[in-house]
Amino acid sequence: MAKFQIADEVKYLTPFTMYMEYILLNYNNFLKKHLKDEKITTKDFLYLFNIFYNKEISQKELADLMYVSEPNIAKMIKKLDSYGLIIKRKDNQNKNRNRLSLSSNGEKLVYHLINVTIQWETKVAKEYNIENMDEFKDLLCEISENSVDVE
Repeated sequence: MAKFQIADEVKYLTPFTMYMEYILLNYNNFLKKHLKDEKITTKDFLYLFNIFYNKEISQKELADLMYVSEPNIAKMIKKLDSYGLIIKRKDNQNKNRNRLSLSSNGEKLVYHLINVTIQWETKVAKEYNIENMDEFKDLLCEISENSVDVE
């Protein structure tokens, strides 16, 4: 198997997005191996996590958050609903809009995904202490927030 390597002389010229992409490729590969009995794909996880972390989010808000079209969200919501993972409710303020939350099965799956993710993070970050990882996550969060407004 090929191993990810970047020579020291070009390491700092390499965009950090390349490192992020490579980490995500490995993470998705790990998830595929450890969640092969689940009906959903690794791409579906991001939708579930966003619904989990943004309780009662509207389909429009989810589309905006994930930079996808509302028809794309509607298709994904239909799929997740058919698996019994989400609950759709009409928005009290706007009857044309749905509010999304996780069903109990959806919450169980997300907690399972969190557990599997923690296993992965523990393996890939075994050389770092909790403070290092907290600082790293703080930095990633800040970069994520800063990236929203870049045009």
